[in-house]
Amino acid sequence: MNGIGRELGVKTEISNFQFSGIFGALDTGKCDMVMASLGKTADRAKRYELIDYWSVASGLLVPKGNPKHLTRYEDLTGQRVAVLLGSRNSKVLHAMNEKLIGAGKPPMEIVELGTNVDAFQDLTLGRVDAFSSDTLNINFYKSRGRGKFEIGGVPVPPVTWAIALQKGNEELRQTVQAAIDRMNANGQMLKIAKTWGIADGVGLCSTAHPCE
Repeated sequence: MNGIGRELGVKTEISNFQFSGIFGALDTGKCDMVMASLGKTADRAKRYELIDYWSVASGLLVPKGNPKHLTRYEDLTGQRVAVLLGSRNSKVLHAMNEKLIGAGKPPMEIVELGTNVDAFQDLTLGRVDAFSSDTLNINFYKSRGRGKFEIGGVPVPPVTWAIALQKGNEELRQTVQAAIDRMNANGQMLKIAKTWGIADGVGLCSTAHPCE
């Protein structure tokens, strides 16, 4: 978002909200745009203007060596896993728990936390066996983990992430889309991904190269 601001020649003001409150902030005018690992869905497209910018899969971050051999969500049976409260990944884990129980297997213990920082801290402290998140997050934390962690597996295929704006704000949508297209063309988007250690975890979306 800061990169978009620089591309547009304006100062970007970042306001942090818990994930569960971001749409409320947008609806009430507390912000102009929301960028928060938002998967592009039909329901969100009906309610908001959406601008695609990255394509991201989901997977598991585990201790180096993957001692419990956690590569699929099915492998989490009987394990403790941290995940962001209210996220798509949380819903996927709960759905998997229903399948595990239906198959007569022990469910995983899902530890839902308010931020990804908290989830990664639980993994660092050994409170959980895995951290379930999108490939952007797990690649970032892997790059900051001093060689102590690895990606166990990426069982959920990519989905497109989008920036959300209030419905009908076509002028802002076109302006931001044009900025993203320029950032992809001039290499700034890839530079941002490399700076944060997430280049292996994202696909870059633009008008010329749409993710869907």
